[in-house]
Amino acid sequence: MSQDREHPDFEVLSDLLDGYLSKDDAEVVSEHLSVCMTCAETYRSLQGLVSSASALPKSVLPPEDVWSEKMPQDAQEVRRAVLGRALRPLERHKPFLCVGLC
Repeated sequence: MSQDREHPDFEVLSDLLDGYLSKDDAEVVSEHLSVCMTCAETYRSLQGLVSSASALPKSVLPPEDVWSEKMPQDAQEVRRAVLGRALRPLERHKPFLCVGLC
């Protein structure tokens, strides 16, 4: 929370949920949530969203055996290349992600 705001913004609530806030900042925000029902409801909604998202399947791709039976060899190579790029860690893309999020 900044000094000029009365309520924590969505990003601060998200950081609290993800454990990114310092202990002191987390205590300040948690204390605010204990007295502000509007922010507490927003935080509960965020918790519900994260919980629902974690229940989603990790992949929407069909199993490997379905791909190998139905696709020609070239298509399998394309699939492996696409998956390889999709599964790379986001660390190398952090500078680009920060531009949109910072």
